[in-house]
Amino acid sequence: MPNNMFLGQWVCLIEKESNRDSNLLTVKPSGKKFYGLYQIPSQWCREKKRGGGCNIACEDLLDDDIRDDTACAVKISHLEGFQYWPKWTARCKNDNFITTEIYKCPDLYRTPPGRRVQTQPGLECGFDYPCNTTDQTSLPGITSLANENPFLKRSYVRA
Repeated sequence: MPNNMFLGQWVCLIEKESNRDSNLLTVKPSGKKFYGLYQIPSQWCREKKRGGGCNIACEDLLDDDIRDDTACAVKISHLEGFQYWPKWTARCKNDNFITTEIYKCPDLYRTPPGRRVQTQPGLECGFDYPCNTTDQTSLPGITSLANENPFLKRSYVRA
């Protein structure tokens, strides 16, 4: 998978698996449980204590601190690939819409701390502050997309 698609694949996986709900617990008719933002199966964790393939308590996958969830999901993706998640395979594998829209977001292109760069007329970006633009026509579609998508809303700031 090309590097420029990687972030979009994670966002799509989160959107399709949990609808961005870090507290989601899914119990299948078979009794198998899936936890949190990435819907991590119970084999990767243990209830009420650390364990499983990610050495984590399952309950820790159900809070708003997603650092441990993400570490576990990255481990799974390195061992199994994105196809480990059925909804990614069914709904994200061949769909580059999210990736395409994310990479239109100017905040993803930053410079080292303290440096500013003008990437297009009316747009300046820096590592320690978001890109701002006074020329909304230079970013067609991003304003409405950012307002609709919470992942983009946090990183796109209108001047």
